[in-house]
Amino acid sequence: MSAQTDEYGGDLPREVDAHRTEYPMLGCHACPASFFSQERHAAHIKSAHPKTSPPVAWKSGEHKIEYHPNLTPVHPHLYILSDAQSGKYLSNMVLNREGKVDAVETHPKHRRQGLATKLWNEAQSHSEEYPAVPAPKHSNSRTRAGDAWAKKIGGDVPPVTRLLSARQMRGMIDFSRE
Repeated sequence: MSAQTDEYGGDLPREVDAHRTEYPMLGCHACPASFFSQERHAAHIKSAHPKTSPPVAWKSGEHKIEYHPNLTPVHPHLYILSDAQSGKYLSNMVLNREGKVDAVETHPKHRRQGLATKLWNEAQSHSEEYPAVPAPKHSNSRTRAGDAWAKKIGGDVPPVTRLLSARQMRGMIDFSRE
């Protein structure tokens, strides 16, 4: 069975069974194409966008930074910071199409070590080198911790529309009801 492609040459979602659909998750940085296999993804970037390919991974000190473009239509930019030796994921940052930060997460045992800030700075540098990649910007939807982090790293920090944390959300759910 040959893979069905969209107008950009990317893979179309495929039906697994009546209740599940698989979506291609390896996105192209320059167009909306996404792929299931790394081989097809690499071939597409090499043939369709040979001069605009941003790196997908690089070392920064004792850390490895990964950039995953076009992860989803809503969240097309994902940065992951991991330990270069062990490969353990330590922090990630998701940006929307405009570059606004939709989520920043750091492993609980590694918080308050500047990893999210390092990821922010790496994303800034990456966007300066590759204009097709948007620079990260602070969103106006932030948790209390996200607001403190945004103020700490500076830049244009828009007024906040407070979000509830996962802990606050769990406190609002009544699990005793059926």
